[in-house]
Amino acid sequence: MKIDYFDVNSRFYRVKFASLSATSTTFFSRTFDKQKFAFVVPKVKDELGRDVDSKPPIFQKHSGGLSVKAARNLRKSINALLVGVDENILLDGKGKDKISFITLTLASSQVKKIHFSSIDWFATDKQIKKSCLNQFLTELKETQGVKNFVWVAEKQLNGSIHFHILVDRFVPYQWVRSKWNTIQNKFGFVDRYASKMKKMSESDYIELRKSESRAFSDSVLLKYKKAYQEGVLSSWMNPNSTDVHRLSSVKNVASYICKYMSKGVVESDSERIKYATSLCSEYNCSPVVIDELYTISGRIWQCSQTVSKARRCVVCCEGDYEDDVKKLCLSDVVVFDDNERFITILHTFQQLKDCCKRIFEDFVRYIRFRFSPTPLFPLEGAFYYSL
Repeated sequence: MKIDYFDVNSRFYRVKFASLSATSTTFFSRTFDKQKFAFVVPKVKDELGRDVDSKPPIFQKHSGGLSVKAARNLRKSINALLVGVDENILLDGKGKDKISFITLTLASSQVKKIHFSSIDWFATDKQIKKSCLNQFLTELKETQGVKNFVWVAEKQLNGSIHFHILVDRFVPYQWVRSKWNTIQNKFGFVDRYASKMKKMSESDYIELRKSESRAFSDSVLLKYKKAYQEGVLSSWMNPNSTDVHRLSSVKNVASYICKYMSKGVVESDSERIKYATSLCSEYNCSPVVIDELYTISGRIWQCSQTVSKARRCVVCCEGDYEDDVKKLCLSDVVVFDDNERFITILHTFQQLKDCCKRIFEDFVRYIRFRFSPTPLFPLEGAFYYSL
């Protein structure tokens, strides 16, 4: 049903906006009520003649995984952080040394015992996020100078939670490993790992690592032997439970990080199905237990406040971008046109720079303003943060 936004007194009028991001631009319009002096959602008549909202309500059910909307916001947050650090990271890959992409895992299993219809945990997802992840982020800020971050929680094959974190500073891997092992041992994860490993001989350790490896060679064997000796020297109290990803050989850093952080739980993954089947057989547990094992409780992802604000770049664009948009649409882009509601253009950051200079400059200017430590002047232009 077509919506009539105007009455005989011209009380309503339409205002055009553009929602800007590194890889998509959405053009839409909102209805402004001159009487209320606010943007409104007008009422329309349904089939029975009743007034209803023209904008349908959104119902979301938290299922322990990333929804389509959450994944989209996550990608926008990652791109906003990268642009805030250096827009060249998205354009040509330069500036990758200014960021760190960290993975944190638990040294030993999070599962204490599996019952028919429930699971006992050494620490729940919420406890680990509250007591371990939050402290790690605080330490990053206070000792490493990190100001902005994006993190995502994910489940491993064995049901233990782990985290991917993107931060706006280079962080030494030695510090990451030492600090995370100290923090996670609040719940005894390192102690249980050490207790298990001290009982292993070198040959037992090598066999264990071989079973986890997809390829085995003489060089890999030497690596395992070295790792065993290091474990013995440290009394197995410094497990390799962290990873600071090397981005030097990654061409498209943004795409790599976005894909890595938003992949979530793949239910059709053959290894997960095989592992879940073995659990059902071993513990005679119900499907409810499998759902609990692979469902993350609480927040799945989060970003710093600056990044959250930076990803919401909305600008008033009454006719200002029309020529640029036409030029952009002539390039190799994907366009979603919902007639009267919105038009979304999916593009690369380079395409945005080449075809839409003003949109590109407005977006980068907005990100820089948000990332400025002490903005002493208001942002020029008609930006709207809460529509």
